[in-house]
Amino acid sequence: MSRKTIVILLALMVLAALPVLGGCSDSEEATHEYLVVTGSVTGSEQSEICTNIRWKNVEGAKKYIIYRSNPVKSETSAAGGKLKMTRMDTLSRRTNEYKDQDIKYKKWYCYKVVVRKKTDGKESSDSQELIVYTGLAQCRWEEDLDIMGYTSPDRIDLRFDVPVSLRPQGFVISRKTSGGRFRNVADLKGGYSKKWKDTEVGPGKSYTYRVRAYRKMGKKRLYGTYSKELKRSAVNLEGKYRLKAALDNNGPRDQFVVKIESEEGNGEIRITDKNWYAFGLSSQNDPNALKFECAKPSSKTKNDQLELPKGMRFRSMKKNGLVLKGGEAGYIRITGQDVSGDNDKRMISFPEIKYNGMISVLDLDIDKMKGKAFVMSEYYQK
Repeated sequence: MSRKTIVILLALMVLAALPVLGGCSDSEEATHEYLVVTGSVTGSEQSEICTNIRWKNVEGAKKYIIYRSNPVKSETSAAGGKLKMTRMDTLSRRTNEYKDQDIKYKKWYCYKVVVRKKTDGKESSDSQELIVYTGLAQCRWEEDLDIMGYTSPDRIDLRFDVPVSLRPQGFVISRKTSGGRFRNVADLKGGYSKKWKDTEVGPGKSYTYRVRAYRKMGKKRLYGTYSKELKRSAVNLEGKYRLKAALDNNGPRDQFVVKIESEEGNGEIRITDKNWYAFGLSSQNDPNALKFECAKPSSKTKNDQLELPKGMRFRSMKKNGLVLKGGEAGYIRITGQDVSGDNDKRMISFPEIKYNGMISVLDLDIDKMKGKAFVMSEYYQK
């Protein structure tokens, strides 16, 4: 007699609103070749807990045997495979469910349903195990909770989408400032696409957010795990920059130096040469055609100064790049064929820079002497 075992791990939720399934019953359902077991839990801490194990009628079934483990404290223990299983009942071939009220609240149990069957004159058996939790299932994110949003100097809007399988009844948003502790700032009703506006922000200040879902049981709440933290600053949604043709007295003809000034209210930008596109240059988009270097003067440098301050050296933009906050200025030196020519349609685009902590695009229009940093997608990326 052969035996086939299939193991299914399920964490089931206690909901008083769920109907209690009946006991043994005759079924007119079509028979199935293999054993398929499902389950649910009903009741609450204040009422009788009951597990309901159901299965599809199996072709050629002679009887069903129900086994159950002793209660354990964790899912890992219930699925460990070393549990002592007790025979609970033997049911007729027409029965397709088993009701168990002799269980404890907030415990893990392992059930095994074994079917003895006879097909084509041969006797065999199949079995399937089901892991059941008799408490309220915790909300765990099946994937990272992506918090997205819209920023301005006086507001930060958050939006997040939730997997349908979580079935949350509410969310708590926590926020902290630099060096501070997280404090709850919003309590939202459940749903699968939520928006919230934070108007209690200061221009230019940075805030870190996190979210967790909860389910209710009576007057109590069971909270899930926290989402990943998201840091945003109350700054302009898009960064705006002024460009000026700077002077590099020691620079040859194949170099072009531009001063980039970040407007007040902009977020922090980090410009690297990880990826770039050039327009209006004779050596466009050849990865070896252009060389980018940067320099950042001290805060004492006057904004109207175009000449590179004495003693300042350009460095590579490959690692840290040029970092500018709102109101700050820096220099970028571009070396390559014809970069200092008279073409009036020169533009360089950096599609993988960071603006306000988000992957963004920076376009430098050398013709119009201005630049803009923006996010391509509808909502901010992490």
